[in-house]
Amino acid sequence: MRLLLLGDVVGEAGLVALERQLPSLRERLCADFVVVNGENASFGAGLFERDYRRILGAGADCVTLGNHWKAKPDILDWMEDADRLVRPRNLLGDPPGVGSLEFVPPLEGGRSLVVTNLLGTAFMREQVVDPWQSFLEAVDEFPDSIHIVDYHAESTSEKKLFAYQALGRASVVVGTHTHVKTDDAQVIRERTAFLTDLGLCGDESGVIGFDPERSLKKVREGDPSPFLPLIGAEAVLEGLLVELDDWTGVPLYLEDVKARCRIDG
Repeated sequence: MRLLLLGDVVGEAGLVALERQLPSLRERLCADFVVVNGENASFGAGLFERDYRRILGAGADCVTLGNHWKAKPDILDWMEDADRLVRPRNLLGDPPGVGSLEFVPPLEGGRSLVVTNLLGTAFMREQVVDPWQSFLEAVDEFPDSIHIVDYHAESTSEKKLFAYQALGRASVVVGTHTHVKTDDAQVIRERTAFLTDLGLCGDESGVIGFDPERSLKKVREGDPSPFLPLIGAEAVLEGLLVELDDWTGVPLYLEDVKARCRIDG
């Protein structure tokens, strides 16, 4: 089983890049299942239903979220019916949607996949339930499945510590949120595939997909206007390809993914 996991989609550039590049990328990599983080897809923060549908239409099987999961308030009206959307599992209270989602085996004879989305705690503003306990609940809920975790967090060490905790329970732990692809893809102790951050789907010419001038004004002058996603001539899709044993879930092969495409014509 070959899984393709792609980093945070930032604005229209990321959406167009997915639509233009993901179908051929999926075919070239022989990916059986694709996970895309969509929490920044709609104007840089949050997710509209139309953009969720665009990500699926481009070839994603599952869309995960993060700390901006409800930046577009209307998500509360449609996420219950979004059967391939996973919001952070360890949110406080009882929000709509699900934090872990089971998918039928991509390949005949394999085990089902469960994708879990978690928010980290270090340097994050959100008050959340302990991510480790939330993950253990997911394992108990789906004991016979292969577990994939999108760990949405700032801290690089927190992400890797979680992966060490999850050895033997999660087949794949990948970080999202920073929009900066890291160069540390590895299989930890031959049990769990790990990457600190998948990176960005969007325009990489600015600052993590956003206009640097607007970002400077916010940081230095307290400008209250939102960050502005860039859209130029070219965009990038970044992520990781992981091949797993269909039955054991043991990682067999990793490949860094970085694909560029023109989006101005």
